[in-house]
Amino acid sequence: MWKPIIFIINPIDVRCDLPSKIGSHFLLRRATQEEIPVIKHYLAPSFAGAIMNQNPYEQKYLFKNENKSVGKLTNLPQNDWRYFVIELQNMSGQNLLQKSPIDLLRVAADLTNAELKFDIELLDPRIVNIRHNSLHKITNGLKFLIFDHYVYSEKDLEDLRTVYTAVSKYFMSNEFLSRSLTFFNLLQDVPSYLNFVNLNYFSILEMLVTIKSNTEKPSITEQLKYKTQKILELEGFSLSFGDSFEVTSNNNVWNKLYEYRSCLAHGSHADFGHGLKKLKSEENVHSFLKDLLKKLFRCYLFNFENALKLKNDLNFA
Repeated sequence: MWKPIIFIINPIDVRCDLPSKIGSHFLLRRATQEEIPVIKHYLAPSFAGAIMNQNPYEQKYLFKNENKSVGKLTNLPQNDWRYFVIELQNMSGQNLLQKSPIDLLRVAADLTNAELKFDIELLDPRIVNIRHNSLHKITNGLKFLIFDHYVYSEKDLEDLRTVYTAVSKYFMSNEFLSRSLTFFNLLQDVPSYLNFVNLNYFSILEMLVTIKSNTEKPSITEQLKYKTQKILELEGFSLSFGDSFEVTSNNNVWNKLYEYRSCLAHGSHADFGHGLKKLKSEENVHSFLKDLLKKLFRCYLFNFENALKLKNDLNFA
């Protein structure tokens, strides 16, 4: 008998016990022999005519040496195929005027390391909802999917459960968190126009950290420099610029980040070969900002009152 499911687009190598519950609505498990052909039917058009000749859910690129320069595309044993689904449970009676549990699960997954994508909803083999933008974005990088199979551990599963519970607690009741989390979630589905995404990431960063002052002091950059680290400390995170940028001082990196933000906002050229050399590239800034925002959201979800108090503090200078 067919049960409603959502398919996990990311190729994952699951190393935890299945099936496993996530909240009261979801069961993570392998797809059944009945479900796999249906999933493949809806996936095939997204692979640009390849018709699944290369299939990241049934194949893996095995490297022959540590530097990963030589390898071979290998078929996985059928019992190790990577078709994983979330079975929908106890969904009747949900208030359709609110965010559905599936939407909340998507928001939560964006804040985890695995960033699972649930892009094909199959209520039955003929009633299907496909999130075309994000599905195209992922399958357009098929050659990378063949290489990259995320090892999904029990720790990853427990983290998703914990974050999903926190998102469910605040999303319906807190307009500030709901709005900022929605913006972040929407940016995960847009094409990789990094200038556009980075500008919006800066906007979300300011939403989470800064507040408008009735005077010129403290400035937005002064607030970012001080309060970002203070909020991160609520969950034991540190602001490690040295992992991403050429650091002379934290103050200098913040100034360069805000210079880049100003270039995006005002339409001027962002020169990573000269003035913004310490930031290396827009891809590098994108990776840094995304990771920073994920950490800040976690600080809010697990320490909301203290994080909001720090955001609203203008008396630190």
